Amino acid sequence: MEFRDVTQDLKSDLARVEKSINQNYKSDVPLIPGISSYLMSCGGKRIRPILTLLGAKLCGREADDTVVKHGCVVEYIHAATLLHDDVVDETTVRRGKETVNAKWGSDASILVGDFLISRAILILAEDCERKIIQAVTEATKVLVEGGIHEYTEARNIKVTEKHILDVIHRKTGSMISVSARIGGLLAHATEQQETAIVSFGDDFGMA
Repeated sequence: MEFRDVTQDLKSDLARVEKSINQNYKSDVPLIPGISSYLMSCGGKRIRPILTLLGAKLCGREADDTVVKHGCVVEYIHAATLLHDDVVDETTVRRGKETVNAKWGSDASILVGDFLISRAILILAEDCERKIIQAVTEATKVLVEGGIHEYTEARNIKVTEKHILDVIHRKTGSMISVSARIGGLLAHATEQQETAIVSFGDDFGMA
């Protein structure tokens, strides 16, 4: 089975996630939905929400409203890191389109990134699933550490393979892994199931 087969099976659930993503970044500050809508329309496979849906389904919970809503959490954090990374790296094009910082400026890019993180936190707080909150905040900490680690070695021409893999694990693997784990935790996964999901997520994130 290929990845597109998985997305096809989840087509209706993903449509609900997409709707939830677009609803949850609404704000009466016009710049926020304007930039958020632009960013979310720039493409992307929605791998993280897919893994949340799959994690829940594999552990016996279908994509109800709570699962769908949690599919937005890591996607918002991921989107925020793209906004922040493009400022740090001074990137002007992503996925064939102007980056937000190129179009609106670095200040707007950083601030809307902060807003998206706050939305992710609010979604988590609404259900107060302590284990999920801990998992997401730990993964976010690891992600930020990875970004700082990458930044401090950016001009090191002797950077090692170990360093590169560590950065990939922190910046990409950690959030992909926790995406699947969120789904499992929402389905009250057993300890064995949770371990298997985390292991899969780690490997998938590094692939």
